[in-house]
Amino acid sequence: MNSIVFAASANGSPEGAIANEQHVSEEPLGPQQKESSTAVILGNLLGTIAVPEKAGQMFDDLYYRNETEIYRILNENLLLLWQTICLVADALPTLRLMTAQGGKFHLDAPTYSRANDLYEVFRGLAGPQLAADLQKARSYVDRRTKQKGSGQVLIDLNEYTQVK
Repeated sequence: MNSIVFAASANGSPEGAIANEQHVSEEPLGPQQKESSTAVILGNLLGTIAVPEKAGQMFDDLYYRNETEIYRILNENLLLLWQTICLVADALPTLRLMTAQGGKFHLDAPTYSRANDLYEVFRGLAGPQLAADLQKARSYVDRRTKQKGSGQVLIDLNEYTQVK
């Protein structure tokens, strides 16, 4: 049995998106699998990754509007899937701190660069709607990103503030 980790809004949760785990069979990924009753909060394994509500809703909308195409791209490009998993694993300690840091997190330059590279590859494989939604999400994050001294970037996903 495989485990898929994805972000989805918690019903009624003011924090927005949280990490969930879903167990699936060995069959290729498909959008119908989001309905699984075995979805659980990852708790001690990954911790809860809370995203400010508006950002979480935007990412959820992107995912659910384009889930069939996202699954197709990942099923046809296993290297992209593995690169994405590795990026999330490397960024996980920082993402775990986002809740304690009020919706803000720092990424080092190599991790930020890898995220940008994966974004460009994924956007290049996307159809018009997914590409437009990815660009909207990218613009949202870019407006909240500031280069810091020491080769890091600060991303503040809060709606009420500009990155300082």
